[in-house]
Amino acid sequence: MVYFLHLFKILFITKKLKNMNAIKFYSLMILWISGLQLQASNFPTEKTINAAKAKACQENKIVIMEFTAKWCIPAKDMEQAVFGNVKVQQFIAEHAILFQVDIDEQKNLKAEYKIQALPTIILMKASGKILSRKEESFNAESFIAWVEENLDQMPKPESAKNKSQEAN
Repeated sequence: MVYFLHLFKILFITKKLKNMNAIKFYSLMILWISGLQLQASNFPTEKTINAAKAKACQENKIVIMEFTAKWCIPAKDMEQAVFGNVKVQQFIAEHAILFQVDIDEQKNLKAEYKIQALPTIILMKASGKILSRKEESFNAESFIAWVEENLDQMPKPESAKNKSQEAN
C-alpha cells in the first residue's frame, strides 16, 4: 500500500515538473527514493547467525531470524509495522536476539533453512533448535503473541526458578 502511494507521488511530481530538465528531475527522484530506505527500523540486529546464537546463549534469550529481501514489499511493510513498533522493540530487547537475513545476500542461509516465501520468521533456541517457523506477515500484536507462545519452551534462568520456588 505504501509503495502505491509513493508511485502516485512520482506520477504527480512528473506532471508538475514538466519544465524541469530531466537530469535535475531524476537526481531529485534518486535522493527521494534513497530516503525511503532510511525509514526502515533501526532496531539492532546481529551480523552473523553465530553471533546471534552466542549472544542469545549468554543472555538466555531466543533468536528471531527474519528472512527478507530489499524487493519484498510485504517484508518491508512488516519491518516498519512490526520491527519499527516501540512495543515490539522493547519486547525483543527483553526476550530475544534479532538476526535479519537478506536472502539475496546470504543465499547459504536461504538454502539451509529452506526459505520458499517471504517474509519468513524462525524462532530458535541458542542451540539452533527451531521452536517455530512462520511464512507470513504479522502485525505488532500478533507477532508478540506468537513469540510469547514459544517462550514457554525456553528454560527459565536460575534466578527466576529460585523466585518461583520461594513463592511456593
